[in-house]
Amino acid sequence: MLLAGCAGTDADSASSPSGTPAQDVVATPSEEVTPADDASSPVPALDLAEFRSESVQCVVRDEGLECQLQVEPTYTIPDKYLEFGVPCQSVYLTPTATEGELGCAGDVISESVGFTDALPVGTVVTHGGFTCTLLEVGAACANEVGGEVEITADAYRLAR
Repeated sequence: MLLAGCAGTDADSASSPSGTPAQDVVATPSEEVTPADDASSPVPALDLAEFRSESVQCVVRDEGLECQLQVEPTYTIPDKYLEFGVPCQSVYLTPTATEGELGCAGDVISESVGFTDALPVGTVVTHGGFTCTLLEVGAACANEVGGEVEITADAYRLAR
């Protein structure tokens, strides 16, 4: 016996465009339907303490988050940082701060982060109360109390 319009299990037909009308899901204004197999669904955030892209490396530790540019910045460095003599291409944010800091450390932020796979632009990473989005060149991060930092080759931002 051949049944037209039926294929596979209930799970298969629920996500199949050829499902029978009895299996179709209709959303009403009071409910939200999120298709699990929809290609346009957002990708879940990755939980990583160390991560990088081609242009930035970030590390989350108990004392806070640090993101360091791996490209030469073109923004103007404030005079008060010029005495350090190294490029100021890091931003720091602690878990409870509403404003970050510009950093001028000349060292590597982690010995192991450089060995991690470079993540693509647009990747969202969350760990230890911080959420970061990798940008075309740089990263934008926030903590749970509303503090935000962003660093790109063109600019840095230490608060909202």
